[in-house]
Amino acid sequence: MIEDQVFEHEDYSKSGFPKGKYDHCTFDNCHFNALSLDGVDFVGCRFIDCDWSTVNIGGASLKDVYFESCKLIGVNFCDVNQFLLSMQFETCQLDFAFFSSLALKAALFKNCKMIEVDFAKADLTEVEFDNCDLDRAIFDETNLSKADFSTAYNYSLDPATNNIKKAKFSKDGLIGLLAKYSIIIAD
Repeated sequence: MIEDQVFEHEDYSKSGFPKGKYDHCTFDNCHFNALSLDGVDFVGCRFIDCDWSTVNIGGASLKDVYFESCKLIGVNFCDVNQFLLSMQFETCQLDFAFFSSLALKAALFKNCKMIEVDFAKADLTEVEFDNCDLDRAIFDETNLSKADFSTAYNYSLDPATNNIKKAKFSKDGLIGLLAKYSIIIAD
């Protein structure tokens, strides 16, 4: 078990990442590109300016984990250990990431670029998409009850195939709820 350690400017994509439990550690400007993190437990950890692109996190645990200014392109979060799963993302690039069928209740995505992210069948109850670009994000049979899209943009989702009960949308964002109808909305 590694506790309360700070790791800076490490390139684990070259040296490998030691398996173990990391408790309340901070990783600053570290590279994890294309690594397998199977069997690694992160509890209360912070990742700042890290590159997690195409990381294999099958079997890893992410409990109360915070990502800030990180690149997480193509990460398949679906295979993560879901026990006590809790993540927050701020100013991150999550293009082509997969969150299908995950329970991410009350998660925060703030100032994130999330092109073609897959949220199909996920439970996103009370999730906040604060100033996030959700261009071509996939929402299908997704629980979005009480989710906050009021400052999100470029999203398109079908109210008939998703639970949007008590979700928040801005007036400008309503276009994303009507996209399937191919209607023209005049100013």
